[in-house]
Amino acid sequence: MWATSLTAAYALIKVLFLNHNQNQFKLLVNFAKSDKEAREVFRLWSKVIHKFLKLISVDYVGHVLHDKNMTESAQMQVPLVESYPNSKASKCFTKLANAIEGWKVPDGLSFKNENARKGKVVQLKDYMSKRKINIKP
Repeated sequence: MWATSLTAAYALIKVLFLNHNQNQFKLLVNFAKSDKEAREVFRLWSKVIHKFLKLISVDYVGHVLHDKNMTESAQMQVPLVESYPNSKASKCFTKLANAIEGWKVPDGLSFKNENARKGKVVQLKDYMSKRKINIKP
């Protein structure tokens, strides 16, 4: 599974770099067994990127731990952070949501409305607070 996902991510980064002049990326490792495994996957993957695409910068954003509650939540059709707010993956998503809020749009990219992106983060936080879901990491 890792090989397919990493190959697809590598191909996407290469296309965005070559065709759209993007050279700054953030990587989220999904379905990691542990923080240690996620960081090792990033370290190895980043090594490959730097070997073949030297002008590309890849930052580690974090990870989402493998969590059986994800499947159960999907079957119930209820967001994980609502159905299992204290689960391992839910805590990872919350940490990621808090990190994303402070991101800036990379140079050379623009959105029709940067406030719309920020607004989605605010909407997510409102949704979580109305349901008394802890949004602090």
